[in-house]
Parts: sequence; C-alpha cells; structure tokens
Amino acid sequence: SMEEADILGDRVAIMSKGKMTALGTSLRLKQKFGSGYRMSVMLGKGAEKEKITKFITDNAPSGAKLVSDTSALILFQVARTDNQTEMGTFFEKLDDNKKQLGIQDYSIGLTTLEEVFLNLAEAGEEKEGPR
Repeated sequence: SMEEADILGDRVAIMSKGKMTALGTSLRLKQKFGSGYRMSVMLGKGAEKEKITKFITDNAPSGAKLVSDTSALILFQVARTDNQTEMGTFFEKLDDNKKQLGIQDYSIGLTTLEEVFLNLAEAGEEKEGPR
C-alpha cells in the first residue's frame, strides 16, 4: 500500500504506463509533486462551517480549497507557499479566531504519497492525450 511505501521505503519509485516517472524519498516526492498541505479542522459545538470555510480560504497565503465536509470535520487542500512568514501569520490569525469560529482543533500536514501518485498519473494521462 502507499502508506507502507511512505513509512518503510527509503526511496520510492513511481511508474506510469511502464515507465518510471519519479524516484526519490517520500518527503522529496511530496514536496516536488504534491498539491501542498492537507488541513483538517475539527468542529466544536455551534461551529458555523460557512464562516470557517470563508476564513480559511480568504486567509491562507496561497489559497485553500474545500475537499471534504462532514458533521464534525472539514478538510482543506492548502496550496504550498515558500513564504513561511505568511504561513505563520495565517496560523496566528487562526489561533486568535479559533474560539470565535467554533474550531475545536486543527492539524496540517504534507500531502499524502497517494495524492502524489494520483497527480503523476493524471499528468501522464494529460501528456498522452485523448484516445
């Protein structure tokens, strides 16, 4: 599985259409071919999803996109940025407004290796063109 490859592999090779499309450490592949960061927001009582979504999409330095919305959790794809100061400012604003927005907790991490694989497969399909 991709999770096993991510955890156990020193280097990971990804093949598409019988050709190697990427080779490197899991972290390097995520940085080079990933979609940015995955942000999970756990909702508290009385949380207003629309306000939280607007706050995050308006304040994320390079933009954010709603990926999933359940009764207790909202998942965002946050675009990657090289400006760490902007990300720090974003998290400070989020922390300052956490209680007011009804956010119980949040976490952020790199994109998954599975997403890297899907991005590379999609890029391979686009190169190949229609059949």
